[in-house]
Amino acid sequence: MTRITQLSSLPTTTQTLEEAPDYLSRLAPELLAKIISYLPQTAQQQLALTCRSFYPLVRATSVASFNRFLKKNLNTLPTFANITHLHLPEDKPIAVPTWKLLKNKFPNIRALRCVPPTPGTLATTFPALTHLSTPSLASLPPSLDHLHLEDPTNFTASNPDLFKNTSTLRSFSLKISQLSSLAFLASLENVTSLSLEVTNSAQTPLITAPLNGLKKLTTLKVTGNLKEVIAHLQYMPQLETLVLEHPSAGTDFTPLLSLKNLKRLAILISPDLQDLAFIKEMPELKYLKISHCPQLKNVQALVCLDKIIYLDLSHNFEL
Repeated sequence: MTRITQLSSLPTTTQTLEEAPDYLSRLAPELLAKIISYLPQTAQQQLALTCRSFYPLVRATSVASFNRFLKKNLNTLPTFANITHLHLPEDKPIAVPTWKLLKNKFPNIRALRCVPPTPGTLATTFPALTHLSTPSLASLPPSLDHLHLEDPTNFTASNPDLFKNTSTLRSFSLKISQLSSLAFLASLENVTSLSLEVTNSAQTPLITAPLNGLKKLTTLKVTGNLKEVIAHLQYMPQLETLVLEHPSAGTDFTPLLSLKNLKRLAILISPDLQDLAFIKEMPELKYLKISHCPQLKNVQALVCLDKIIYLDLSHNFEL
């Protein structure tokens, strides 16, 4: 009963519903179903129109509870034709019956975070999909623009043809415990944005030759012990945005001297960075963030940045 009293703070139909998604996302699915049932049809439609990311319906503690919630309530809800972003639980595949209901209730999904029930269901269920976050490589839709993989299954990093059927891909993000090869990058020649994150500090050395094929790459984020990738920056002068997060001890930053077209640079949580001499060779730099670098002492090179408009030097204890 205490939780139901939260209904009093939900925006009414005479108020804006733009804040409702953030509020509803904190509620259990069962309570959410009750809330939606209290709303008039006009309010439900407005809610559907104003939610960019429809987290309220799908925020659940597990796939099992999510499936139970949908089985009980989804048929009674309206069709959300205006919803384009959907985030589903990711600990297990969604049940097939639930998956079919989702197709009917959310027919125009373009951005999806989920584990599909079986191979082949992504492309057939959501044909307009352009943004995908999933741990599964099964049957990726050919229309994808953005793909995020986190500890993916069936991921063979040494396979240069791994993404040969996703030629439309422009943005690729990978988070993995350990990366054995960069050969898979050979089939990502059209990407303009790349993020590589390794969570295991005992990362093995990598051959970086596949990076040479990323001629269109302008944005790169590197997180973790990927010294070889940072060393390869000297061969990537086309980069405009670079983020180096938690580089390992002993990282050499001199390859950054070759990034003369760089406009945005962030170096975060670096144990060895002591000076910013490399930014002298970055005449186009506009955004600079250097944070949580405990050894940083010399920032005299900042005087060379004629175009700088954003500067963040927070949490550098020696400054």
